[in-house]
Parts: sequence; C-alpha cells; structure tokens
Amino acid sequence: MTWRLRHLAPLAVLAVAACQHNVSPQGTGPRPSPVTTVDDTEDSTPSSTTAVPTTSQAGSSGSSETASPSQAPAAAEFAAAKAVVRAKGYDVADTVADWHTGWTINALAGVFHDSADGHRQQVFFFADGRYLGTDTSDPSLSLRVTGRQPTTVTVRYGVFGPQDPLCCPGHFASVRYHWDGTRLRPLDPIPPVSQR
Repeated sequence: MTWRLRHLAPLAVLAVAACQHNVSPQGTGPRPSPVTTVDDTEDSTPSSTTAVPTTSQAGSSGSSETASPSQAPAAAEFAAAKAVVRAKGYDVADTVADWHTGWTINALAGVFHDSADGHRQQVFFFADGRYLGTDTSDPSLSLRVTGRQPTTVTVRYGVFGPQDPLCCPGHFASVRYHWDGTRLRPLDPIPPVSQR
C-alpha cells in the first residue's frame, strides 16, 4: 500500500495541474476572517497544504537550486526560508528563482510532506527574511503563487463545487496578500475552506 501511495502521488499532482488549464476562472464566496499571522512561538504543528508547482518568473526549470555568485544572497535567504517551511512539515514547491532578495515580502508554496495526493497546500510568507505565517489557518486542496511584487503576493486558489472531482476545481479565485510593514492582509476575499 505504501509503495502505491508513493508512486501514485506524483500522478495525482500532474492530474491537478492538467485540470487547472481547462476550468473557468474566478470563484466567489463570503469574506473570511483575516489572514493568520504566526510568530516563532506558535506551535509548529503543520496544517495541511499542497501546492501545485509554479513556474519561475526568472525562467528556472525548477530542477536546480544552485545559484551563481550574483544570486548567492537570494540562495542563502531561500535556503533559510525553505528550512522553516520544512520544519513545519511541508516540502517547498518553489525554486530559488522565485525568491527576491531586497523585496519586503516573499512567499513559498508548500505541500504537506506526507500528503499522498498533493492536496494539503499552504503559502508561507516571509517579511525581510522573517517568517510571518501562512495564507490561511487551514490548508487548501489546490493553490499556486501566481504573482510576486515587492509588497504583494498573489495566490490563486482552486474553488471546488459539490460535483467537482478533487483533480479539477470548477472555478479559481485570485487573492492578493499585501504587507504594509506591520500586517499581512488579503486585499480580496479568500474562498471559504469548504470550497478550497
């Protein structure tokens, strides 16, 4: 049974990624409570999250995380952030090319380490290299970081209807998270946990 799960999990992630290209955009739902911000003293029991691998804005293939000498600060910051995410039980889906040294806010998508189906996903936020917390207190079935700017990160959530299979959400909702220097706030409604 364990062998099957280990070998079928990558196929499940590919199925989710394939479905996301054939679905109508923009779901809506009630406005949730504010973003959960976590400090270093909070219990590090991971909540579940699975991230669909993202493509790098810098064009990285995602197969290598080695950096040239000019990328060394980004590689060091990325490695430290990746260690935080892994300590919380998640595998980082992003690459060093997705990390921007000098930007106020950075985010890494993570998949829960023991997720057999790739559906326990969260986004982990960092301000000036310091861990802030996750996008929501509960994990999502399907998400992807789709935009990065110096103070704002955009996350695209799969929004599932009652008849949607786990591979293929019927809608998507993009949520921009903005760091104002003291708080991380969603600028758009976050889909309710029952739909994401």
